[in-house]
Amino acid sequence: MKQLVLKKPLIYFPKMGIKLKTTANQMQKREASERKHTHQSFIFHLLFLCTILFCACSSGKPDYDFKDSKDAISAYSDYLKCMKDLPQCSTKELEDCINNWHELSDTVYKYIRNDPYYTAHTDLKTEFFLLTDSVRAEILRLACSEPKTMKDVALLKMHTSPYRDNKELATVQKEAETFFAGLDKLPPYKSGTPADLLRQYSNFLEVAKSQEICDKQQLLKFLEIEDRHFRTFLSHISDYSNMGLSSITKNTEIICSQIFRSASNGQLESDYTMVYMSMRTDRRLLQNAAVCNDMLKAKKVKEGMKVNAFLWMVIQPYLSMDSFSITMMTEKQSKQYMSIAENYTQLIDNLAAVGLVDKETARQLPMQITRLYISSL
Repeated sequence: MKQLVLKKPLIYFPKMGIKLKTTANQMQKREASERKHTHQSFIFHLLFLCTILFCACSSGKPDYDFKDSKDAISAYSDYLKCMKDLPQCSTKELEDCINNWHELSDTVYKYIRNDPYYTAHTDLKTEFFLLTDSVRAEILRLACSEPKTMKDVALLKMHTSPYRDNKELATVQKEAETFFAGLDKLPPYKSGTPADLLRQYSNFLEVAKSQEICDKQQLLKFLEIEDRHFRTFLSHISDYSNMGLSSITKNTEIICSQIFRSASNGQLESDYTMVYMSMRTDRRLLQNAAVCNDMLKAKKVKEGMKVNAFLWMVIQPYLSMDSFSITMMTEKQSKQYMSIAENYTQLIDNLAAVGLVDKETARQLPMQITRLYISSL
Protein backbone atom coordinates (compact mmCIF):
# COMPACT_ATOMS: atom_id res chain seq x y z
CA MET A 1 0.00 0.00 0.00
CA LYS A 2 1.34 3.40 -0.94
CA GLN A 3 2.46 5.56 1.98
CA LEU A 4 0.58 8.79 2.44
CA VAL A 5 1.94 12.02 3.78
CA LEU A 6 -0.23 14.85 4.95
CA LYS A 7 -1.45 16.74 1.90
CA LYS A 8 -2.81 20.17 1.01
CA PRO A 9 -3.51 22.78 2.21
CA LEU A 10 -0.11 24.04 3.43
CA ILE A 11 0.14 25.25 7.00
CA TYR A 12 3.11 27.54 7.64
CA PHE A 13 4.78 27.52 11.02
CA PRO A 14 5.83 31.16 11.68
CA LYS A 15 9.52 32.05 12.03
CA MET A 16 10.59 28.50 11.19
CA GLY A 17 10.42 28.10 7.45
CA ILE A 18 8.66 24.74 7.95
CA LYS A 19 5.63 23.59 5.98
CA LEU A 20 3.26 20.91 7.17
CA LYS A 21 0.97 19.38 4.56
CA THR A 22 -2.49 18.40 5.77
CA THR A 23 -5.51 16.72 4.27
CA ALA A 24 -8.06 19.11 2.82
CA ASN A 25 -10.90 17.40 4.64
CA GLN A 26 -14.06 19.03 5.92
CA MET A 27 -13.73 17.44 9.34
CA GLN A 28 -10.33 19.12 9.75
CA LYS A 29 -11.74 22.52 8.95
CA ARG A 30 -14.54 22.30 11.47
CA GLU A 31 -12.57 22.87 14.69
CA ALA A 32 -9.89 25.04 13.07
CA SER A 33 -12.37 27.55 11.71
CA GLU A 34 -14.12 27.90 15.07
CA ARG A 35 -10.99 29.57 16.37
CA LYS A 36 -11.31 32.34 13.80
CA HIS A 37 -13.31 35.09 15.46
CA THR A 38 -14.07 38.65 14.46
CA HIS A 39 -11.57 41.42 15.16
CA GLN A 40 -13.81 42.56 18.00
CA SER A 41 -13.67 39.09 19.57
CA PHE A 42 -9.90 39.07 19.27
CA ILE A 43 -9.63 42.43 21.02
CA PHE A 44 -11.88 41.12 23.80
CA HIS A 45 -9.67 38.05 24.24
CA LEU A 46 -6.53 40.15 24.28
CA LEU A 47 -7.76 42.69 26.82
CA PHE A 48 -9.16 40.02 29.10
CA LEU A 49 -6.01 37.88 29.09
CA CYS A 50 -3.76 40.90 29.56
CA THR A 51 -5.80 41.86 32.63
CA ILE A 52 -5.52 38.37 34.13
CA LEU A 53 -1.82 38.12 33.33
CA PHE A 54 -1.12 41.55 34.81
CA CYS A 55 -2.81 40.50 38.05
CA ALA A 56 -0.70 37.33 38.14
CA CYS A 57 2.50 39.22 37.44
CA SER A 58 1.81 41.82 40.09
CA SER A 59 1.88 39.34 42.95
CA GLY A 60 3.94 36.41 44.11
CA LYS A 61 7.07 37.42 42.21
CA PRO A 62 10.44 37.52 43.97
CA ASP A 63 11.91 40.92 44.68
CA TYR A 64 14.90 41.35 42.37
CA ASP A 65 15.75 44.62 44.15
CA PHE A 66 16.95 46.46 41.05
CA LYS A 67 18.83 49.70 41.74
CA ASP A 68 17.60 51.34 38.55
CA SER A 69 16.45 50.52 35.02
CA LYS A 70 20.02 49.97 33.87
CA ASP A 71 20.45 47.36 36.61
CA ALA A 72 17.20 45.65 35.55
CA ILE A 73 18.31 45.47 31.92
CA SER A 74 21.70 44.20 33.08
CA ALA A 75 20.03 41.33 34.96
CA TYR A 76 18.07 40.46 31.82
CA SER A 77 21.27 40.54 29.78
CA ASP A 78 22.97 38.23 32.29
CA TYR A 79 20.12 35.76 31.90
CA LEU A 80 20.66 35.80 28.14
CA LYS A 81 24.33 35.00 28.65
CA CYS A 82 23.39 32.05 30.87
CA MET A 83 21.12 30.75 28.12
CA LYS A 84 23.90 30.99 25.57
CA ASP A 85 26.21 28.98 27.83
CA LEU A 86 23.81 26.03 27.91
CA PRO A 87 24.64 23.50 25.17
CA GLN A 88 21.37 21.56 25.55
CA CYS A 89 18.61 20.81 28.03
CA SER A 90 15.93 18.27 28.83
CA THR A 91 12.20 19.01 28.65
CA LYS A 92 12.09 19.61 32.41
CA GLU A 93 15.05 22.00 32.19
CA LEU A 94 13.39 23.72 29.24
CA GLU A 95 10.27 24.25 31.35
CA ASP A 96 12.41 25.87 34.05
CA CYS A 97 14.13 28.10 31.48
CA ILE A 98 10.81 29.32 30.10
CA ASN A 99 9.26 29.90 33.53
CA ASN A 100 12.34 31.75 34.78
CA TRP A 101 12.31 33.82 31.61
CA HIS A 102 8.63 34.71 32.06
CA GLU A 103 9.26 35.68 35.67
CA LEU A 104 12.33 37.78 34.97
CA SER A 105 11.04 39.50 31.83
CA ASP A 106 7.72 40.36 33.53
CA THR A 107 9.55 41.82 36.52
CA VAL A 108 12.05 43.76 34.41
CA TYR A 109 9.34 45.13 32.16
CA LYS A 110 7.19 46.21 35.09
CA TYR A 111 10.21 47.97 36.62
CA ILE A 112 11.41 49.84 33.53
CA ARG A 113 7.86 50.77 32.50
CA ASN A 114 7.67 53.00 35.59
CA ASP A 115 10.84 54.80 34.57
CA PRO A 116 10.04 58.21 32.95
CA TYR A 117 12.90 57.54 30.57
CA TYR A 118 10.94 54.56 29.18
CA THR A 119 8.23 56.77 27.66
CA ALA A 120 10.48 59.72 26.87
CA HIS A 121 13.02 57.71 24.86
CA THR A 122 12.96 54.53 22.82
CA ASP A 123 16.41 53.23 23.84
CA LEU A 124 15.27 51.45 27.01
CA LYS A 125 12.23 49.93 25.34
CA THR A 126 14.24 48.84 22.30
CA GLU A 127 16.92 47.20 24.43
CA PHE A 128 14.32 45.28 26.43
CA PHE A 129 12.57 43.88 23.36
CA LEU A 130 15.85 43.04 21.63
CA LEU A 131 16.88 41.06 24.71
CA THR A 132 13.48 39.36 24.74
CA ASP A 133 13.88 38.29 21.10
CA SER A 134 17.38 37.02 21.82
CA VAL A 135 16.30 34.99 24.85
CA ARG A 136 13.45 33.49 22.84
CA ALA A 137 15.92 32.50 20.11
CA GLU A 138 18.16 30.80 22.68
CA ILE A 139 15.24 28.92 24.21
CA LEU A 140 14.23 27.83 20.73
CA ARG A 141 17.79 26.57 20.14
CA LEU A 142 17.70 24.64 23.40
CA ALA A 143 14.30 23.18 22.52
CA CYS A 144 15.80 21.78 19.33
CA SER A 145 18.82 20.31 21.14
CA GLU A 146 16.95 17.07 21.90
CA PRO A 147 14.21 15.16 20.03
CA LYS A 148 10.66 15.84 21.20
CA THR A 149 7.69 13.54 21.67
CA MET A 150 4.05 14.57 21.93
CA LYS A 151 4.35 13.88 25.65
CA ASP A 152 7.09 16.53 25.79
CA VAL A 153 4.77 18.97 24.03
CA ALA A 154 1.97 18.28 26.52
CA LEU A 155 4.23 18.68 29.55
CA LEU A 156 5.82 21.84 28.20
CA LYS A 157 2.51 23.56 27.48
CA MET A 158 0.93 22.49 30.78
CA HIS A 159 3.91 23.53 32.93
CA THR A 160 4.77 26.85 31.28
CA SER A 161 1.42 28.59 30.88
CA PRO A 162 1.70 32.05 32.47
CA TYR A 163 -1.83 31.57 33.83
CA ARG A 164 -1.15 28.27 35.62
CA ASP A 165 -0.89 29.80 39.13
CA ASN A 166 -3.60 32.41 38.71
CA LYS A 167 -6.42 32.11 41.26
CA GLU A 168 -8.54 35.02 40.04
CA LEU A 169 -10.95 32.78 38.17
CA ALA A 170 -11.02 29.78 40.53
CA THR A 171 -14.66 30.30 41.56
CA VAL A 172 -15.93 30.66 38.00
CA GLN A 173 -13.81 27.72 36.86
CA LYS A 174 -15.26 25.49 39.58
CA GLU A 175 -18.77 26.53 38.55
CA ALA A 176 -18.00 25.71 34.93
CA GLU A 177 -16.53 22.31 35.83
CA THR A 178 -19.78 21.38 37.59
CA PHE A 179 -21.83 22.58 34.61
CA PHE A 180 -19.87 20.64 31.99
CA ALA A 181 -19.70 17.51 34.15
CA GLY A 182 -23.50 17.60 34.28
CA LEU A 183 -23.67 17.53 30.47
CA ASP A 184 -22.20 14.02 30.47
CA LYS A 185 -25.47 12.78 31.98
CA LEU A 186 -27.34 13.80 28.82
CA PRO A 187 -27.09 11.05 26.19
CA PRO A 188 -26.40 11.80 22.51
CA TYR A 189 -29.45 12.18 20.27
CA LYS A 190 -30.54 8.90 18.70
CA SER A 191 -33.67 9.70 16.72
CA GLY A 192 -32.91 9.33 13.02
CA THR A 193 -30.17 8.31 10.63
CA PRO A 194 -26.70 9.91 10.77
CA ALA A 195 -27.81 12.26 8.00
CA ASP A 196 -30.96 13.19 9.96
CA LEU A 197 -28.91 13.85 13.11
CA LEU A 198 -26.50 16.04 11.18
CA ARG A 199 -29.45 17.99 9.75
CA GLN A 200 -30.84 18.49 13.27
CA TYR A 201 -27.44 19.84 14.39
CA SER A 202 -27.37 22.25 11.47
CA ASN A 203 -30.96 23.42 12.11
CA PHE A 204 -30.17 24.05 15.79
CA LEU A 205 -27.25 26.28 14.85
CA GLU A 206 -29.35 28.19 12.31
CA VAL A 207 -31.89 29.04 15.02
CA ALA A 208 -29.18 29.90 17.60
CA LYS A 209 -27.51 32.22 15.09
CA SER A 210 -30.73 34.18 14.59
CA GLN A 211 -31.25 34.58 18.34
CA GLU A 212 -28.08 36.25 19.60
CA ILE A 213 -26.92 35.12 23.03
CA CYS A 214 -27.00 38.08 25.40
CA ASP A 215 -27.29 36.68 28.92
CA LYS A 216 -25.95 33.88 31.10
CA GLN A 217 -28.97 31.60 30.87
CA GLN A 218 -29.03 31.80 27.10
CA LEU A 219 -25.32 30.95 27.00
CA LEU A 220 -25.74 27.93 29.28
CA LYS A 221 -28.70 26.63 27.29
CA PHE A 222 -26.79 26.99 24.02
CA LEU A 223 -23.73 25.20 25.43
CA GLU A 224 -25.90 22.38 26.77
CA ILE A 225 -27.71 21.66 23.50
CA GLU A 226 -24.65 22.25 21.32
CA ASP A 227 -22.61 19.84 23.43
CA ARG A 228 -25.23 17.14 23.00
CA HIS A 229 -25.31 17.65 19.23
CA PHE A 230 -21.53 17.58 19.07
CA ARG A 231 -21.30 14.31 21.00
CA THR A 232 -23.95 12.89 18.68
CA PHE A 233 -21.81 14.00 15.74
CA LEU A 234 -18.76 12.25 17.21
CA SER A 235 -20.68 9.02 17.68
CA HIS A 236 -21.20 8.92 13.89
CA ILE A 237 -18.00 10.66 12.79
CA SER A 238 -16.94 7.89 10.42
CA ASP A 239 -20.22 8.34 8.52
CA TYR A 240 -19.70 12.03 7.85
CA SER A 241 -16.53 12.09 5.74
CA ASN A 242 -18.54 12.59 2.54
CA MET A 243 -21.29 14.81 3.96
CA GLY A 244 -21.31 18.58 3.82
CA LEU A 245 -20.28 20.25 7.07
CA SER A 246 -19.78 23.81 5.81
CA SER A 247 -23.00 25.22 7.29
CA ILE A 248 -22.22 23.75 10.73
CA THR A 249 -18.68 25.14 10.59
CA LYS A 250 -19.76 28.60 9.43
CA ASN A 251 -22.68 28.98 11.84
CA THR A 252 -20.65 27.77 14.83
CA GLU A 253 -18.03 30.38 13.99
CA ILE A 254 -20.66 33.12 13.72
CA ILE A 255 -22.29 32.15 17.03
CA CYS A 256 -18.96 32.14 18.87
CA SER A 257 -18.24 35.61 17.47
CA GLN A 258 -21.65 36.80 18.64
CA ILE A 259 -20.99 35.47 22.13
CA PHE A 260 -17.67 37.29 22.44
CA ARG A 261 -19.24 40.44 21.01
CA SER A 262 -21.90 40.28 23.74
CA ALA A 263 -19.09 40.01 26.31
CA SER A 264 -17.29 42.96 24.72
CA ASN A 265 -20.48 45.00 24.94
CA GLY A 266 -20.97 44.13 28.61
CA GLN A 267 -24.09 41.99 28.06
CA LEU A 268 -22.17 38.93 29.27
CA GLU A 269 -19.58 38.98 32.06
CA SER A 270 -16.13 38.82 30.49
CA ASP A 271 -14.54 36.43 33.00
CA TYR A 272 -17.56 34.14 32.91
CA THR A 273 -17.58 34.09 29.10
CA MET A 274 -13.87 33.42 28.76
CA VAL A 275 -13.88 30.55 31.25
CA TYR A 276 -16.97 28.81 29.87
CA MET A 277 -15.96 29.22 26.22
CA SER A 278 -12.40 28.08 26.89
CA MET A 279 -13.65 25.02 28.75
CA ARG A 280 -16.07 24.36 25.88
CA THR A 281 -13.13 24.40 23.46
CA ASP A 282 -11.06 22.09 25.68
CA ARG A 283 -13.94 19.67 25.95
CA ARG A 284 -14.62 19.55 22.21
CA LEU A 285 -10.96 19.22 21.19
CA LEU A 286 -10.28 16.43 23.67
CA GLN A 287 -13.50 14.56 22.94
CA ASN A 288 -12.74 14.74 19.23
CA ALA A 289 -9.12 13.67 19.72
CA ALA A 290 -10.09 10.77 21.99
CA VAL A 291 -12.66 9.38 19.53
CA CYS A 292 -10.26 9.64 16.58
CA ASN A 293 -7.38 8.19 18.63
CA ASP A 294 -9.47 5.21 19.73
CA MET A 295 -10.69 4.52 16.20
CA LEU A 296 -7.16 4.62 14.81
CA LYS A 297 -5.89 2.34 17.58
CA ALA A 298 -8.70 -0.12 16.92
CA LYS A 299 -7.86 -0.03 13.18
CA LYS A 300 -11.40 1.02 12.33
CA VAL A 301 -10.09 3.61 9.87
CA LYS A 302 -8.19 2.14 6.95
CA GLU A 303 -8.50 4.63 4.09
CA GLY A 304 -5.37 6.75 3.73
CA MET A 305 -7.04 10.15 3.41
CA LYS A 306 -9.39 9.46 6.31
CA VAL A 307 -6.46 8.25 8.46
CA ASN A 308 -4.69 11.55 7.86
CA ALA A 309 -7.84 13.50 8.77
CA PHE A 310 -8.29 11.51 11.98
CA LEU A 311 -4.61 11.86 12.87
CA TRP A 312 -4.92 15.63 12.38
CA MET A 313 -7.79 15.63 14.90
CA VAL A 314 -5.63 13.71 17.38
CA ILE A 315 -2.93 16.41 17.37
CA GLN A 316 -5.33 19.38 17.50
CA PRO A 317 -5.31 19.74 21.33
CA TYR A 318 -1.51 20.08 21.30
CA LEU A 319 -1.49 22.47 18.39
CA SER A 320 -4.59 24.57 19.03
CA MET A 321 -5.00 24.99 22.78
CA ASP A 322 -3.61 28.32 23.93
CA SER A 323 -2.03 29.00 27.31
CA PHE A 324 -5.30 30.08 28.89
CA SER A 325 -7.25 27.07 27.62
CA ILE A 326 -4.55 24.76 28.96
CA THR A 327 -5.12 26.05 32.49
CA MET A 328 -8.87 25.58 32.14
CA MET A 329 -8.61 21.80 31.75
CA THR A 330 -10.09 19.72 34.55
CA GLU A 331 -7.98 17.09 36.31
CA LYS A 332 -9.68 14.39 34.25
CA GLN A 333 -9.02 16.28 31.01
CA SER A 334 -5.37 16.82 31.95
CA LYS A 335 -4.96 13.06 32.38
CA GLN A 336 -6.66 12.47 29.04
CA TYR A 337 -4.43 15.12 27.43
CA MET A 338 -1.35 13.28 28.71
CA SER A 339 -2.69 9.83 27.84
CA ILE A 340 -3.31 10.67 24.17
CA ALA A 341 0.11 12.32 23.96
CA GLU A 342 1.84 9.28 25.45
CA ASN A 343 0.12 7.04 22.91
CA TYR A 344 1.13 9.16 19.89
CA THR A 345 4.48 7.50 19.12
CA GLN A 346 3.04 3.99 19.25
CA LEU A 347 0.06 5.08 17.17
CA ILE A 348 2.36 6.45 14.47
CA ASP A 349 4.48 3.28 14.50
CA ASN A 350 1.37 1.13 14.06
CA LEU A 351 0.00 3.24 11.21
CA ALA A 352 3.39 3.39 9.50
CA ALA A 353 3.77 -0.38 9.75
CA VAL A 354 0.82 -0.83 7.40
CA GLY A 355 1.80 2.06 5.13
CA LEU A 356 -0.89 4.52 6.17
CA VAL A 357 1.35 7.42 7.24
CA ASP A 358 4.90 8.54 6.64
CA LYS A 359 6.65 7.73 9.91
CA GLU A 360 9.39 10.35 9.73
CA THR A 361 7.01 13.17 8.86
CA ALA A 362 4.62 12.26 11.67
CA ARG A 363 7.49 11.83 14.16
CA GLN A 364 8.68 15.37 13.39
CA LEU A 365 5.35 16.96 14.33
CA PRO A 366 6.06 17.26 18.09
CA MET A 367 9.26 19.22 17.40
CA GLN A 368 7.44 21.49 14.94
CA ILE A 369 4.65 22.14 17.45
CA THR A 370 7.26 22.87 20.14
CA ARG A 371 8.98 25.39 17.90
CA LEU A 372 5.67 27.01 17.04
CA TYR A 373 4.77 27.28 20.73
CA ILE A 374 8.08 28.85 21.75
CA SER A 375 7.94 31.26 18.79
CA SER A 376 4.59 32.49 20.10
CA LEU A 377 5.83 33.21 23.64
